[in-house]
Amino acid sequence: MPNSNVSRLGKLAFGDPLARKQWSKEHAVKAGKTAIWRKFSGRSFTSAVYHLNKGLQVGNKGNEITFDFDGFLSQEPLEGDAQLSGTGENRRKFSASFYTRNFHNTVDIPKEWDLQEIGSMELRHTSKQSKDLWDLYTRVADQAKFDVAQGFVEHEEPSHIIMPNGKTNIANLTDADRPSLDLLEQIIHSATTGQEINVGGERPGLRQWMDSSATAEEAMTIDLMVDWHFIRALSQDAGWQTLHGLVGADDANNPLLSNTPTHYKNIRIIRAPMFQGRSSKRDINKSSIESAGLRTIDADAGIWQGMEGFNTKSTKMVGNAVIIGAGAMISHSIHCPVDPFTIEYSNHKQKSEAAIHYYMNVSRTRLFEHNGDYAVRKMTGYDLGLINVQYHL
Repeated sequence: MPNSNVSRLGKLAFGDPLARKQWSKEHAVKAGKTAIWRKFSGRSFTSAVYHLNKGLQVGNKGNEITFDFDGFLSQEPLEGDAQLSGTGENRRKFSASFYTRNFHNTVDIPKEWDLQEIGSMELRHTSKQSKDLWDLYTRVADQAKFDVAQGFVEHEEPSHIIMPNGKTNIANLTDADRPSLDLLEQIIHSATTGQEINVGGERPGLRQWMDSSATAEEAMTIDLMVDWHFIRALSQDAGWQTLHGLVGADDANNPLLSNTPTHYKNIRIIRAPMFQGRSSKRDINKSSIESAGLRTIDADAGIWQGMEGFNTKSTKMVGNAVIIGAGAMISHSIHCPVDPFTIEYSNHKQKSEAAIHYYMNVSRTRLFEHNGDYAVRKMTGYDLGLINVQYHL
């Protein structure tokens, strides 16, 4: 039945579903622009995060998402009059997949007399609920990528880890194993060549991830995502201080004073936020997120930041940085507009809420080969675009 409150001139009444849909769209765009991992995401394995937002298909496996990867040609050149027919190289084909998961978030819509008490009638408007839910969804999606990249999520443990001074276990890290210029040199060498990696052994080096706006310099850069603890410890390292000691103390470009991303050779150091919140389980949907970011580890207890029992005063706190190359993670998400609804209780009282419904999943990229791998630069059996760096804080 047509809504009698809608004007014949095309104006929408307050609370009209079409207006709510438009609010939801606007808030999704605005919230998306604040996403920390947005610039890393693209529609292919040349991006750091290969992201798809396609709809689900009908069938028993309708929620299975497959990511295609076309291998490169490696045939040796044919010379002179060598036979061409029948010598063409088959292009190698790889893929990665997972099952996307269905999640929801809800928010209470207070009654008007409750809002008069707290002095915020704005909270009653559906637009406000939409904005808040999209903000929460953005933090959930961001934290899922942080947690997968760091190896916090169960079954997403890193295949390769770099540690200072030849260490192979976080339990053996000491105060001498802090971020330093020497560690940066090790990171550059291992990320570029795939050699001398403490945990996981030799592997191909990382490929630089790119987006359409990448400059020539950025196209040759590998990102090292770190937290504030890494920046602070590096600034205290004698080698780092000596390297930058000739820069003027009042120079805005002095890496010892700046919080901005710092280049060192072909590594770009990106400072990420710190995680703030609580987690009941090591999964992408088991965290109450106040601020999305990197976590630290209480190595004495083996507990990640946010989990019950985590001790900030532990004598062995471990940081977990992430080196990010092309094809580091695969990601999928689709979502519906924010949906207001009313719950009827048995005593005839009502409670209004709003909900956002979405499908989402994130995983480290580990490829499956369909018609043969390469002899040296193998594509399968390891994290394609991630190497973790663990160090004492």
